[in-house]
Amino acid sequence: MNNIWSILGIILLVLLIIAGILFLLYKKFVVPKMKQYDDMMKEHKTTMSIFIISKSKGKLTDENIPKSVIDQIPKLYRGRKFPLVKAKVGPQIVTLIADDRIYDKIPIKKMVKADIAGMYLVDVR
Repeated sequence: MNNIWSILGIILLVLLIIAGILFLLYKKFVVPKMKQYDDMMKEHKTTMSIFIISKSKGKLTDENIPKSVIDQIPKLYRGRKFPLVKAKVGPQIVTLIADDRIYDKIPIKKMVKADIAGMYLVDVR
């Protein structure tokens, strides 16, 4: 019995060490990249009036997204579901990728002022 507890303690210690290492790697590599992407989005965003037609969460391959855009997305994310917004921007109807943080705030069938960076919907007012 005593031997089982010592083995479980060692396994728990190893798991805690692995979790700590993964956290440090996340903090060192992923967080700076996210900040870099956020800064790039803020730099390139433009404010436009758009009419939101619909919103859904779906795969990019199922929607009307250009092949060149899908090719630029890493293969790891191609099967992932994205928050997509179908909107009328000027005379065109386009599919935009929304930010996860604002997806719930997007109204349907309304004209809104939105910050757009390329095909990425950054903010809705």
